[in-house]
Amino acid sequence: PWDVRTRVTHPHPALANAQALTDLEGGAASLLIVADSEGRRGVTVASADALKRVLDGVLLDLAPVALDAGAAGPLVAGWLAEAAAGVAGAPLAFHLDPLSAWAEGQSLQPVAALVSEASQAAAELASRHPGASLFLASGRPVHESGGSEAQELAFALAAALAYAKALDARGLVPAATLPRIVLGVSVDAEPTLNVAKLRAARLVWSRLAAALGADSAPAVVEARSSRRMLARLDPWTN
Repeated sequence: PWDVRTRVTHPHPALANAQALTDLEGGAASLLIVADSEGRRGVTVASADALKRVLDGVLLDLAPVALDAGAAGPLVAGWLAEAAAGVAGAPLAFHLDPLSAWAEGQSLQPVAALVSEASQAAAELASRHPGASLFLASGRPVHESGGSEAQELAFALAAALAYAKALDARGLVPAATLPRIVLGVSVDAEPTLNVAKLRAARLVWSRLAAALGADSAPAVVEARSSRRMLARLDPWTN
């Protein structure tokens, strides 16, 4: 019911591909491709061919591939869908997350326009890849900005509700779409507090699911290592 997901960030697509394959061979079960057209925050992915180069040799029917493309999410998600066009039931995670991109200042567009664009892309991708998740409702921007655990979960749940409503406006009912929204949280070096936060995340998600008529949709959680707990210069090796 869980896997180890490795974050692929090398700016050069060919070297990012080598990193991804090495990680999968070494025990990782899925990939998170951090895509950036300029290669500043992740892999330089400015075209569908570049993304295909990153995924060369990755068995898309076995290794789930998730995206972190920020404000360019709808565009890059289309490229991922194209790369997996011949793979029936590929367990993709398009991770459209316009609210996080907006909160991090990646786009100057009005937030409503970003959510509308992402929901349109998600509606188009939903039928093409029925086994894929569509949105990532993440509280990480709040955590990385110094927010509390409660504030992080509140932002994530508000994002999930916003995405469910946006899909509902396009004719996709929450009972069908909520299972395709992933809940994103950060975990740091406080194991007891993090376990409590993950349990709380599942509880509040169940309340949201019940309110939307999707009682049978358990939370799918993607937990990423916190960036704010890391120092540029660290005297410890582990």
